Amino acid sequence: MSLTNKILLGMIAGILVGIGCNHILDLPDPQSIPETDLGKWIQAVLIQGIFDTVGQIFIASLKLLVVPMVFVSLVCGAAALGGHNRMGMMASKTLVLYLITTALAIALAILFAVIVQPGAGI
Repeated sequence: MSLTNKILLGMIAGILVGIGCNHILDLPDPQSIPETDLGKWIQAVLIQGIFDTVGQIFIASLKLLVVPMVFVSLVCGAAALGGHNRMGMMASKTLVLYLITTALAIALAILFAVIVQPGAGI
């Protein structure tokens, strides 16, 4: 089985487990306590225990992997430029591109915040 098929199978399994847990718990409010023993077990052991622990480990390992990879990529890219005269031009292009993409990201975030209005009515 290829990696792509394994990823798709994992995504489908995750969706089905999530739908199943949501259907079994059937909570009107996400902060409320399940009424059945099975619901209490799913909430305490499965969701707050296994899923939360595995999720925290996954996020920590991603952070552990991404930061050194970005650093090494930047160092290798700067070393591959060669002379110092190209470094100034590349730095200015990088700075301009960074400012443009940051401004675009901020504008989109503000636009979506105005449209969606998160937290309205709470």
